[in-house]
Amino acid sequence: MFTAVNSIIKPVVTTLAFPLYLLTFGLFALVTNSALFALTGWLSTSLGFPMTTGGFWSCLAGAVITSVVSSIVSGILRDKKDERD
Repeated sequence: MFTAVNSIIKPVVTTLAFPLYLLTFGLFALVTNSALFALTGWLSTSLGFPMTTGGFWSCLAGAVITSVVSSIVSGILRDKKDERD
């Protein structure tokens, strides 16, 4: 569910919030990701899936964890791609 929300809604939100991204040097991305986590929780609950989010702070923690894991995986995959070339 988060992948669908991330693929469809995030580009629109990122475009609309671009000035805030510039003002905060990209830290607003955490707020955007936490809002997308909250939206995913709401949509999941509405569709009958048993996923709930605790509120803003738990969504922010989830956004931070997602960003860290994504950076680590991206770094690992990029290193393997560089070794192959």
